[in-house]
Amino acid sequence: MKEKLALLTIAAAAMAVASPWAHADPAATFCPPVNFANGINLAKNPSFEIMGPKGPSTSGPPWPTSPSVTIPSAAADWFVHSDNYAARVTTKWVNTMVPGGTNPARGNKMLHIVAKGGEGGVHQRFSQPPAPRTLMFSAWVFVKSGRVVVQPHSGGGGPAAVSSPYHLNQWVQLRACTDSAKPDTMIIIWSYQGGAEFFIDRVEVREVAPG
Repeated sequence: MKEKLALLTIAAAAMAVASPWAHADPAATFCPPVNFANGINLAKNPSFEIMGPKGPSTSGPPWPTSPSVTIPSAAADWFVHSDNYAARVTTKWVNTMVPGGTNPARGNKMLHIVAKGGEGGVHQRFSQPPAPRTLMFSAWVFVKSGRVVVQPHSGGGGPAAVSSPYHLNQWVQLRACTDSAKPDTMIIIWSYQGGAEFFIDRVEVREVAPG
């Protein structure tokens, strides 16, 4: 596959996304260049270097009937989400194709997702710092079809960064920033307004320095 690197970052303002997990957060902020408070990435397995417990490929339905049951993806610490119609979501643990300049850790893996409906993708809970802080959520995505959202989640809301339909078949960085009004403990990366096929790598959840 031919690789292209988009020389842009799609930053997020608050925006409504049709989903119970995606109401716009009125306290959301734009996401300009920021300085980080420390070197800690709150995301677990952020470059998908560790395979999930079900092996290098997962696909469903069938889904568990209990909403409290999490569904492992092909990458450890990342869990599958589908829409209210239980559309099929396939995840694969594959070799990365992120350009070298965007991959300083030189990871070897990434996650490939094929979602047959909206809201198909993966999510992860993480440990928030002791008090609510301003956080930057970021992921590099390579979208083959459809559109993709990177979204923080706090209660029923959060800002969202959505991929452009004009930036298919190239790597772009999606970024969303929150303020400290609510604790954010989840990141969601999923299809927007219908099915999508996409790759994910280099996820970051970092605390933004004050000021």
